[in-house]
Amino acid sequence: MANERKFWYGEVIQAEETGEMNFNYINTRIDTAFNSKCYATSMKFSDGYTKTLQENFQKFLADTQNSEEGKQFKWSRNPSLGWSELDDGTVLFKMKSKKRDKDTKELLKVPLYDSQGNELDPMINLMTGSKVIPMFQPTVYWTSSKDNGVTLYLEGLQLIEPKIYNSGASNKPKFKPVVGGYVAGDTKYETADEPDEEDCPV
Repeated sequence: MANERKFWYGEVIQAEETGEMNFNYINTRIDTAFNSKCYATSMKFSDGYTKTLQENFQKFLADTQNSEEGKQFKWSRNPSLGWSELDDGTVLFKMKSKKRDKDTKELLKVPLYDSQGNELDPMINLMTGSKVIPMFQPTVYWTSSKDNGVTLYLEGLQLIEPKIYNSGASNKPKFKPVVGGYVAGDTKYETADEPDEEDCPV
């Protein structure tokens, strides 16, 4: 048995349909689960595409385990397969990005694109429920006989129907308009007079 960390990288995939984001940790906050700092999200797809992905990942893992190189490693009886199932039967595919800057070692932001393929500000605060098309790379990994399986490395997200959080949008007061009052840019209320001291209490 080989005593080393090993990765087998699959082809980069653009999802064939729009998925829905859940448990979102993309660019604006870091996922620290399992002591692994990364940007991550869990994706939900249609039942049909979910089944297709599950079959593909299971085959990728089996082919790797049965390869000449894979046979050198002891594999877990229940390896990770790149997805989890909730109590209600919903299947979520966890995708993560751990790419770091070579010099600063800081996590690199996950690239975001609009529906036409134009790159966007990576700091858009996406919320759970956003509809996106992910691009990701299935990877078989082996770090120990108990920790191995399939992981999904996120390469980018195309925003189709995003839900974007704006922390100040709902907190700003909304006044009714008053006819004849000050309007932005109106100079008739401006003066060079200094305010009285009593108007500026310490």
